[in-house]
Amino acid sequence: MVNAINPEISDSKIEEVVEKRRIRFEERLMKIPNKNLLVLEKLKSMNKKTVLLSNADVLESRAWNKSPISKYFDFVFFSCEAGYAKPDLEIYQLCLDKISEPAKNCVFIGDGGSNELVAAKQAGIETIFISGIMKTYLPEKVEKRKKQADFHIEYLDELFS
Repeated sequence: MVNAINPEISDSKIEEVVEKRRIRFEERLMKIPNKNLLVLEKLKSMNKKTVLLSNADVLESRAWNKSPISKYFDFVFFSCEAGYAKPDLEIYQLCLDKISEPAKNCVFIGDGGSNELVAAKQAGIETIFISGIMKTYLPEKVEKRKKQADFHIEYLDELFS
């Protein structure tokens, strides 16, 4: 793809950028804030089923099994493996089928990227918009996304506040 845009970019430069991207995603999966781990631990202790639904590609999801949060999820759906991506309603239905729960018993938590909150609501799932990181990097999108969700929190630990 890069060569189609600019054939003068060298293979070594492409490899360098890909490696930096891989490292960035691996670091994000490894450096999980302790307060988020505590929330996941609490959900697990309450016997709540947890599902990770991500539009991550193969490179982004590569380090998943090494992540300290992987043990807290009952099921994981990466779009690169599922064959669907958010906001396709099919990926939400795959999740619901896997956990054997009706949509009305579930809650979707996300930052609203990929129109995920709208789609989750269309699938009949209650939604919570989490805005903490977005507030820093894309503050102009926060108000619109608040309106797309049933509830709003800034950070995950607010689930139990």
